[in-house]
Amino acid sequence: MLKEKANSDDFLAIVGDGAIATRGWGEGKLIPVIIVDTLKNLDVENLISIHADIPLGDVTTTWARQRFNSSTIYLKLEFLKPLKTTAYIPFELSKHSALLNGVIISHAIYLQTSKAGLKLSEGIDQPRILIEVSSELKEWPSIYKKALVKKFKKLKYSRKDSNDFAEKQITSINELWSQQLR
Repeated sequence: MLKEKANSDDFLAIVGDGAIATRGWGEGKLIPVIIVDTLKNLDVENLISIHADIPLGDVTTTWARQRFNSSTIYLKLEFLKPLKTTAYIPFELSKHSALLNGVIISHAIYLQTSKAGLKLSEGIDQPRILIEVSSELKEWPSIYKKALVKKFKKLKYSRKDSNDFAEKQITSINELWSQQLR
């Protein structure tokens, strides 16, 4: 739950995403790249720029949700070094459930600003930081399935078909995020 009152400037809207796999990180698995709008939070933009020259930093990650609102899950990032700042990345389940699933499977994200472009291909050579997401979201499998079933029901599928399609999509997305470079 979001217990403390967060400043609205601390919320970084997802404006693009992608994935990168390298043999040097994450056992060669795909790691989501999250491109965020930092116009209201220049500290995060500065942090990413500083990280281009300083390879290590400290960040704590926490998952959060608003009480009585299951449509969005937040990843809270508390940066301690090289710059102290806090940011929240809101994952709207209707748009970002597969991306969020990738974060949970890979236990990591690359964070990049929209200053480099709205697509990963536009800013492939731009600075980004790798963040280990060590916190757990234990209820994720249930949340993920419910979100997908809801999506399929909105498309006018029966309850049974919606459940079947959700299971198939979960299996397919999990396989995609679990692939490794050889």
